Amino acid sequence: MTYLFIDGGYLRTSFKDCMSRYHSEEVDCSIRATTNALHQLHALSAIPEKMFYYDCVDERRDGNESDEQLARRVKAQEDRFNLIRDAPGWHVREGRLVGARKGVRQRQKPVDILLAVEMLSHAFNKNMHEAILIAGDDDFTPLVEELLRHGTYVQVLSDRRSGSLHLMHTADVGRRMGYPFYWHLTPIGFQKEHPLPDDASVAFNVDGGRRVEYGICEAGEKVEIFESGGVFHFCVPRERNMVSKVRARDLRMLRAYLEYEFSERNLLPEEWKPFNSATHALE
Repeated sequence: MTYLFIDGGYLRTSFKDCMSRYHSEEVDCSIRATTNALHQLHALSAIPEKMFYYDCVDERRDGNESDEQLARRVKAQEDRFNLIRDAPGWHVREGRLVGARKGVRQRQKPVDILLAVEMLSHAFNKNMHEAILIAGDDDFTPLVEELLRHGTYVQVLSDRRSGSLHLMHTADVGRRMGYPFYWHLTPIGFQKEHPLPDDASVAFNVDGGRRVEYGICEAGEKVEIFESGGVFHFCVPRERNMVSKVRARDLRMLRAYLEYEFSERNLLPEEWKPFNSATHALE
């Protein structure tokens, strides 16, 4: 039996931080699509039988927010939680944030404690053999250590930028959530408008493309971005040819994908430089 446990505040914040870097419009996050995102990440050995989502309704007044505005915002949060509850196998564990704004993480501690208690209870009672935890706070490391002592196989997924390496290394498997993972949590309409880049390596004919940018990666190789037929290609040299590693119709999408997926492969330059088409020279 596989159970999924989600630190909702962490997932929502990580999703928003990632999307806001590359998209000017606000993008909705579909929590119920998490299992599909995990499948696309090849993080599932089995489909989770139960999914537990831990989050808080923020009842703290935002600046000069009126009573009516506050009530509408709280109701919108509760409606979002109820939408998750409507899905088979999903369970929402809900807390409340009240009082002055002193930091979400500090005030969500009761919900974090509930997550830890319920994970340990399921492990102790042998309800699950595998636990998947989406969280990034190092405070969860003792929980993972205790789950391992109970014989539970533990996967941890954390954001590439904010996740605790200590937490991920403590688990049986630690995975990083990047742009492709978050993209699978977006609405269908957004996905159609912003298709995920294609990362199948193919040979690229540089004579048929327009150089856009270039840079020198950590490995010392020159990498380039070409545009051909409305498609942007991230190309690396291979022997005497260039290979298109990633392709996208939107340059911002291409950069987003590269930053989250290639930053640890020593293939990205510290700085992209423009190609000067007027002089046909790389600046």
